[in-house]
Amino acid sequence: MQYLGLPLTLGRLRMVHLQYIQDRAKDRVAGWQGRLLNVAGHRELVCSVLSSLPVYLLTVVKVPKNFLKELDKLHRKFLWAGDKELTGEKCKVAWNKVCTPTDNGGLGIIELERFSRALWLRWLWFSWDDTNRPWKGMELPVDNSDITLFNAATSVVLRNGNKAKFWSSRWLHGQAPATLYPDLFRHSKRKNRTVCDALDDDNWIRDVDYSMTERVVEEFISLWTCLQEISVQSANEDKITWLHTANGQYTARSAYRIQFLGMASSMTAKITWKTKAPPKC
Repeated sequence: MQYLGLPLTLGRLRMVHLQYIQDRAKDRVAGWQGRLLNVAGHRELVCSVLSSLPVYLLTVVKVPKNFLKELDKLHRKFLWAGDKELTGEKCKVAWNKVCTPTDNGGLGIIELERFSRALWLRWLWFSWDDTNRPWKGMELPVDNSDITLFNAATSVVLRNGNKAKFWSSRWLHGQAPATLYPDLFRHSKRKNRTVCDALDDDNWIRDVDYSMTERVVEEFISLWTCLQEISVQSANEDKITWLHTANGQYTARSAYRIQFLGMASSMTAKITWKTKAPPKC
């Protein structure tokens, strides 16, 4: 069944439950005179119309990857062939480059998998909000990759330690302890403690107090030394900041674009290497 425009099911969401989105996109394409538009016109319709159709769904639901692939096929077909059949010779540029932002040398067409991940980060951002949202305490539609990206894009000012995660949040001198002490993190039994819970009665020590290697002991001593100057006695809540906007607030646009960071420098390096003479042995 559908509720508020979203599919509801007791089991796993299947492709058949999302067919209405694909049908809606195909109906839009069928009504356009693709043969009367150039590639620039095709791109504009893909960016402004086709890419926007599944946004409401992707914000809430973890969809199967095959669903995103089918939509990408439709976008690719209309971009290069319009209302005609798509053949390999009509594809002028590789699709992964087509879906790269224009600042990185692409055509700026949204890559749905990365864009859906950017939308899901909204749930993690709102989970820090103090307002009583009806879904608070429920399982969020995110996975470990989403959480890793979110932690890399945020920093935390520690106060009472009730929200910041001890290992994954960037609260220790602007870094996450899991990044600073990777061997110790892998050695820890419980990785989802909050800072307050971990520091209370030194619970984090109990999590790693078993058959430690020399490297783990070194990281343990270093972390223990850093924690001596940490206190969580403030009555205020922890404060989180989004690192990729001027006002420190999350936006889906910035969350999408950070997934392409480093791509421009990588492409520049490849071009520079090709223009230089090969090194002499």
